[in-house]
Amino acid sequence: MNLIRLNPTRWPYSLQQLREDEPGRSFSAAPRAHELAYFQVFAVQPTAQPAPNLDLQKVVEVMPVLVAGVWQQRWEVVDLTEQEQAERYRATHPPRWVEFAEAVTSNPAVAELYEQAPRVLAHSITGGLLQAVNQQDPRTFAAAWNKARAALLVQPPLEQAILALAVAHDLPEEFVAALGPQLTTQGGLGA
Repeated sequence: MNLIRLNPTRWPYSLQQLREDEPGRSFSAAPRAHELAYFQVFAVQPTAQPAPNLDLQKVVEVMPVLVAGVWQQRWEVVDLTEQEQAERYRATHPPRWVEFAEAVTSNPAVAELYEQAPRVLAHSITGGLLQAVNQQDPRTFAAAWNKARAALLVQPPLEQAILALAVAHDLPEEFVAALGPQLTTQGGLGA
C-alpha cells in the first residue's frame, strides 16, 4: 500500500514507518482508512503510468496530489540523460561481432591491406577478428589494426570505413576508440 503522511509531509510512507514513528501504539496488520487518518496518514490511489518514448524518456513517480479528497499517484515523463540513453541503447543493441567481421573481410580495401601488409600482420588482423567474434575479445584485432595504421598501411578512407562499421554493428565504445578517431553516433560515442 502506497501511503502519504502529512504534517510534516512524508512520502513515500509505509505502515512500517508508521509503526516506527508511533512505537507506543499498536496497529492491525491492515489498518482501516479512519485509523490511518487519525495519524494523518492516507492511502494513495494508484494511477496508470504514461507511456514514454523508451529510447529517450523514463517515467518517475512524483508527489501525489489530493483530488476530491483522495490522494492520487502521479507520474512524470522525464528525458533520459545522455548516459542513460547510451546505457539503454547498449542494453537493447548488443554488439554484432560476426556481422562486423563479415563486413570487414568483405571490404575490398581490407583485401588490399592484406596484400600490402606483412604476412604476420595480416594474420594478426584475421586472427584478431576471429578472437573478437568467438571470445568477444577484440584486443588482438585492435592491436594489429593499430600496427597497420602506424605502418601507414591504413589510409583515411579505410580507417573511416572500419570505424563506421564498428559503430554500425554496436561494438563497444572502448573497441571503437582503440581503432582510431571517434565518430559521433546515436550509440553514445562522442567526438
